[in-house]
Amino acid sequence: MTADELLRRGQECQAAGDLEGAEAAYRDADELHDAEGAILLGYVVKRRGDLAGAADAFRRAEARGHPEAASSLGNLLWDAGDVEGAKAAYERSVAA
Repeated sequence: MTADELLRRGQECQAAGDLEGAEAAYRDADELHDAEGAILLGYVVKRRGDLAGAADAFRRAEARGHPEAASSLGNLLWDAGDVEGAKAAYERSVAA
C-alpha cells in the first residue's frame, strides 16, 4: 500500500472507533517515512497514554517537515511538565 492509502485506511479506522487499526495503518505510513503518518501516529499513541511513543512520532514528523509537528511536541512536553523542552519546540514551530 502507498502512504496515502494507509492514511485513508487509518482515518477510516479512527472514524469507526478502531484505534488499534488506525495505529497500525499510521505506523505503516510512518515506516514509509511519511510525515503525516508520523504525526497521526503520534496523536493516536498519545491518546492511549504512550507519551514517549507520541514524542518520538512527533519528532519524526518534525524532521520530515510536518508544519504542526513541533507545536504538537511542545504541547505534549508542556503537559508532561517539561517546560524547557516545550519552549524549544514552540520556538522551532514559530521559526518554521
